[in-house]
Amino acid sequence: MGTDISSQSLITRLVGSVGDPHPRNSAVVGHRLLVFLAAALYVVVIVRTAWLCDDSYIALRTVDNFVNGRGLTWNVDERVQTFTCPLWVLLLSAVYYVTREPFYTTIGVSLACSVATIGVMVWHGLRRGGAIVLAVTVLTCSKAFTDYSTSGLENPLTNLLLVGVLTLYLGPERTGLRRLFILSLLAALAAINRLDTILIVSPAVAVAWWQRRGWAATGVLFIGFVPLAAWLGFATFYYGFAFPNTAYAKLHAGIPVLSLVLQGFCYYVNSLTWDPVTLAAIVMALLVAAGAGVRHDSLVAAGRRVLVIEIDGRSEWWKYLAVATGIVLYLVYILRIGGDFMSGRFFAAPLLASCALLATTTSRWRGWPTAGLTAITLVLGTWPACAPLRSGSDYGWPDVRNAVASGVWQAPLYDEHGIADERAFYYGGCGLLRAPCERPFPTYDFEQDGRRDCAHAADTPIVVCSCIGIRGFYGGPDVHYVDTLALGDPLLSKLPARDAEKLRIGHWERALPGGYLETLQTGENRLEDPRLKIYYDRLRTIIRGDLFDGERIREVVRMAKGRYSVLLKDQPRVPPR
Repeated sequence: MGTDISSQSLITRLVGSVGDPHPRNSAVVGHRLLVFLAAALYVVVIVRTAWLCDDSYIALRTVDNFVNGRGLTWNVDERVQTFTCPLWVLLLSAVYYVTREPFYTTIGVSLACSVATIGVMVWHGLRRGGAIVLAVTVLTCSKAFTDYSTSGLENPLTNLLLVGVLTLYLGPERTGLRRLFILSLLAALAAINRLDTILIVSPAVAVAWWQRRGWAATGVLFIGFVPLAAWLGFATFYYGFAFPNTAYAKLHAGIPVLSLVLQGFCYYVNSLTWDPVTLAAIVMALLVAAGAGVRHDSLVAAGRRVLVIEIDGRSEWWKYLAVATGIVLYLVYILRIGGDFMSGRFFAAPLLASCALLATTTSRWRGWPTAGLTAITLVLGTWPACAPLRSGSDYGWPDVRNAVASGVWQAPLYDEHGIADERAFYYGGCGLLRAPCERPFPTYDFEQDGRRDCAHAADTPIVVCSCIGIRGFYGGPDVHYVDTLALGDPLLSKLPARDAEKLRIGHWERALPGGYLETLQTGENRLEDPRLKIYYDRLRTIIRGDLFDGERIREVVRMAKGRYSVLLKDQPRVPPR
C-alpha cells in the first residue's frame, strides 16, 4: 500500500514536471519580458517625441560662451546667472566642447539621461514584475514626463539623480553610513541641477539620517552636501548672488499670492485635461503609500463585529511616508508659484517619485490588480489627442500653421490661462523626426532674427527683446540683449512687473527705466531715478568689476546683507518718462 502511494506520487510529480517543467521560472521570464517591452516602448516614444524648446537655448548660449572662454555668462559683458540648472549646463558644456553643435548634442545627452533613468529603475525593480511594468507604463503614457524627457531643459538629469536617490532609499537596508553619504550626495547634486528638487528628496534624506542619528551621521550628511554649498558659494562670489537671476525676477515681480495660487490651480486643471495619466498616478501613489502603513482587523466585541485600524510601525512604511511627504511638498510648491506656462513640466519629478512608490508598494500585490491598472493607464494614455503614444513627425505643426494663417493662438496650443503645449509649438522646427527641416515658424523667425542681430552687431550692439532663447544663441557674443522679461537682466529682475494682473505666467514684462538704454550704450550711469542710479552703481561693480577686486567683494557682502534693498522699495511699475 505504501509502495503504491509512493509510486503514484512519483508518477504525479513526473507528469507535472513534464507538463510544466519550470512553472516558477516561466513566470519570472514572462515578467521580465514584459518589463523589457515596457522599457522599449518608453525608448521608442521619447525618440519619436524628442525636441528642443526655446528656453533651452538660454542655457546653450551660456554653454557656448563658457566653452569658448568667455566665462559662465549670458551677455559676455556681465556676470549674470540666467540658467537655473548649473549641473546640466556643466554636463552640456563637457559634450559641447567636443561636438560644437547644439541641437543633436542636447537631444543626445537628454536621451542618454532619460534611458539611463529607466534603466536604473528597471534594474532595481526587475524582480517586482508587474509593479515595475505599471510604473514604466505610467511614465511612458504621461505627457508631462515624456515631453520633458528631452526638450533641452534640465529634467532628464533631474530624473536620473532623483531615481538614484529613490532606488537607494526604497531599496534594501544597508549597514554603515555609506548609504547615507550616497543619498546626501545625490540629493545635493539634484539640488545643484535644480534647487527646488530639494523639496522632494529632503524628507527621505532626513529619515535616513534619523535612523543613523549621531555625530558620525551628521558629519557624513554635511560632507554629502558639500557640493551644494560649494556651488552656492561660487555663485555668490562669481555672480554676486547665490540664486539664479530668474528666481529674483519672479520674487520681485510684485504678483499677489492669491493670483499665483489661482493660476497654480489652473495649472492642475490643465494637466487633468491634456494629460490625465500624470495627476491620477500621483494621487494613486500617495493613497497606496498611505494605505501601506494601515492594518485593519475584524474583531468581535460585546457581541458585535468591530473594525480595528492601527498604524503599522514597520520601517518600510516610514520610507513610503517620507517619499510621499516630499511629493506633497512639491505639489504645494507648484501651487504656490503659480505653476508654469509649459504644460505639465513641473509634474515630471513628482510623477517619477510616485512611480517609484508604485513600483515598491504594489510589488506585493497579485498579478491582476497591477495588470488592470496597467491596462487603464494605456487607455488613458491614448485618450487625449496630444497623447505621446499618438504623436508623430507632424505633431503640432498643422495647428501652428493654422494659427499663423488666422492670427489666433488658442487651444490646442494654448489654453485660456496662457498654459501652452510647448512641444506642439516648437516641434515643427526643433523636433528630432523633422530634422533636418526647413525650420518653420517660429523657430526659423527666431533664428533669422538672431543671425540678423549678429550681422549688425557693430552698428546695433544693444538689442531689446523678450524671446531670448534661439535668438540669443544665434545672435552671438557681440550682441548685448536686454531681456524685457528680466530673465537675463540683472537690474530689471529687481523691479516690479509692468502689469501684475494681466501678464502670462512666467512672462512678467518690465518697463525699461528712464536712461537705462543710454546707460548700456554709453557705459555712463544715466538712470533718471536717483535711488535706482545709486543701486545700479553698486550692481555694476558686482557684475562688471574685476572679479578679485576688494571693493567688489565688499559690495557682494553688502548686497547679500540687503543693505541696498531700500533703494528698490516702491519702484513704479511703469517709470515716468
